[in-house]
Amino acid sequence: MKNKLIDHAITVVLVAAVFGVVYFFIDQHTRPGIVARQKYIQEYIDRRLVDWDNPAEKAIFRDVMIIYYPDQETYIDSLVQAISAFRDQQSDPAVKDLYAEKQTLTERIYRLGPMYFQFILIYAVVLLLTYYAVQTLAVWRYCRMKQDRSSYLLLLYRSILNRPRYQPVGELLIFLLNNLKFLALALAKGCLYLILFAPVYVLAYAFKTRFDTDSILFMIVFGLFSNGLLITYTQKFYTFLVNESRKGYLQTALVKNLHSSFLHQVKDGVPLAQIFRIKKRFPGHIFEHIYTNARYLYLPALKEQASFLISGLIIIEMALNIQNHLCYDLLQNFLFRDYASVLLTTFSIFLIVKTTEVLADLWYIKETNIYENR
Repeated sequence: MKNKLIDHAITVVLVAAVFGVVYFFIDQHTRPGIVARQKYIQEYIDRRLVDWDNPAEKAIFRDVMIIYYPDQETYIDSLVQAISAFRDQQSDPAVKDLYAEKQTLTERIYRLGPMYFQFILIYAVVLLLTYYAVQTLAVWRYCRMKQDRSSYLLLLYRSILNRPRYQPVGELLIFLLNNLKFLALALAKGCLYLILFAPVYVLAYAFKTRFDTDSILFMIVFGLFSNGLLITYTQKFYTFLVNESRKGYLQTALVKNLHSSFLHQVKDGVPLAQIFRIKKRFPGHIFEHIYTNARYLYLPALKEQASFLISGLIIIEMALNIQNHLCYDLLQNFLFRDYASVLLTTFSIFLIVKTTEVLADLWYIKETNIYENR
């Protein structure tokens, strides 16, 4: 355990040193250029020759400038975009002070602090929800596999093959209703898979015009049900369950007369209430050993899951253009070339990932000591 913590500490110190050197170099060498560019743009705005809220007048300004400077069309386009962006920045309370002439490290930390803790809260909630959902779905899927449950499309196919002939109207109606049920369930399952595998930005833009997607609730929902996160790690945990079920120690468990049925309705089976419990326990059943060992093997995958989740949350905030959130602020800093703040935000996100790795390693080491009776 001590060696693991030392490795993590060395990594954090080295990364912090690199980021710190680059931060202060950028802060000292880019601030004068940013201020000068701000003053240059402000001169065009102060002349009041153009109504920058009027697209027609902006287009006329661009055309006139190109007539006088025909070889600088690219520069003129950049100037028009910079003026528009600067005016948006001045009118947006979220970034009004982004280009203050002097913004210290303490001021940056003070500005980013509330957004950072909000991001940590969302990240922690989604990580806990995915950890629970991954295990629940994997256990439910494993039980269905042990029950020899077929897919809805296969059930529909078999039902059509065994369709009744020359039967009363009542039986034909029941036959049609069963087929419609199988078809509806198959379509619902297909739509669910489509959502779970869809990239988060696709879902974000699909729902952006229909609901208030600026809320924290939508960030949590998108983080949980998009980008393939849930389905990918459910499959990983399910694989661990299947592999554990093939090991020899289960034969010993069966000899000890432990329950082995995976039906939900029988007394010696696996009730749905136990599957959906937050802390899952299956006393007196062989699945208790399968689940416990699979969960132990899954703990190191939490580090990979955390990195996957962080990427998804970053994309969500940027795709939804959620103001006053950490990653949208990061995007704005890129736009306004405030690279010192970009480095600070990036390092703060790195600390979240590294903290998750440390906690996952400590949890795994604790479980290992229990297994090895240390």
